[in-house]
Amino acid sequence: MIRFYVRWLLIPVAVFSGLLMLIHTQAYDDHELRQLLFPNGCDEPCFMGIQPGITTIDEAKKILETSGWAKRVVLSSGINQTASETFLSVSWEWNGSHSPLLDATYPAYALSYTQDIHAVVNEIHVSTMIPTGAVNLLLQRPNSYSFSTFRPAFTTPSRPFYVSIGYDKVEARTYLGCPVNMRELWKLKTSLYIYSQPPAQNQYIRAWNTGGVIQVLKSLCL
Repeated sequence: MIRFYVRWLLIPVAVFSGLLMLIHTQAYDDHELRQLLFPNGCDEPCFMGIQPGITTIDEAKKILETSGWAKRVVLSSGINQTASETFLSVSWEWNGSHSPLLDATYPAYALSYTQDIHAVVNEIHVSTMIPTGAVNLLLQRPNSYSFSTFRPAFTTPSRPFYVSIGYDKVEARTYLGCPVNMRELWKLKTSLYIYSQPPAQNQYIRAWNTGGVIQVLKSLCL
């Protein structure tokens, strides 16, 4: 599907003020990204035919093993120490034949909230080369955001915190450094989190508001 960035001038500036700074006159083709998140047979966001809430962990493992993109597909179980919950996951690496939209630096994984191999996948986590703004153009208006100054071991000192932008069952998480503004946020690559259900509301998740996000970004860089 071909879209033109100029069509977004019709969206209220207060909602997408940062994104509008990315407007160009050239055509934007979202075909590859759309195929990545909405491949044939998936009405809701999924990944490589793995649809949270429908595909089982066992089925996901088989899909990955025969995909031609994945290597080192590993099934493992564990306990979330924070929530004291068990989980079962399939993790994998990319073999070099994968889509250029994917970041092979980090492994990806599909996660179930149980330890039953026949239970459905509840989450998919994958690092990408996709700009946050491209995800926003495809999924349109976000409904929530959250942020954290917690830095996982794989991040660098130059990007010490992250902002997560929620679109119902998809979360686009971007690691940031200072100084940062909305224009830079839309340009940075994102990690995608795809869920079977929208994440439960908690004290860290806030209703989407562009002005609020800008204020958060400023506060994190003080």
